[in-house]
Amino acid sequence: MRHTHASTPSERVAWVGSVLAHAGEYGVVTALSRTVGVARQTLYTWAERGRAALAGAFAPPVAAGRRRSPPVRTRTWSGTA
Repeated sequence: MRHTHASTPSERVAWVGSVLAHAGEYGVVTALSRTVGVARQTLYTWAERGRAALAGAFAPPVAAGRRRSPPVRTRTWSGTA
């Protein structure tokens, strides 16, 4: 079952921004969790989603019509000929 939180998207953006900005600082997520009434794990989940969205937003674009070249395959021969 999926639980929802009675918050607005803009509130969640602000909270995720705070978690990302203070990554690695002791107690930030716990304090925010208590202040806004959201479980720490939920904040971590939202922060990971936000991190992934930011990475995707700033990733180099893939040119239209271009495909990745297929991987080079090599054969290894075993035994004697």
